Amino acid sequence: MLSIETDSERVTAEITTSDVLRIAREVGMPVSAKEAQLFLRDGSRAHRMWKQMVEAGRQYIAETLEAERCDLWWSEISGSPGEEPEEYDA
Repeated sequence: MLSIETDSERVTAEITTSDVLRIAREVGMPVSAKEAQLFLRDGSRAHRMWKQMVEAGRQYIAETLEAERCDLWWSEISGSPGEEPEEYDA
């Protein structure tokens, strides 16, 4: 399981040996604790995983900001988020 620590300036994600063990079991490729540790200590793998996590975080931020902008726009034209605008007779 991901361990997430937050403060006002950053978000830190941590993937542990137990996470690797659990995920390996879930995908049908159980590994030993030693193998899980070696998996995490592989420098190039760790860097690729870090880059993927950063990219996923950036994508989440962009999608969240876009959704919030749409909610704000909708609330400005309808009066409140999630409500349909009033219909007007022309």
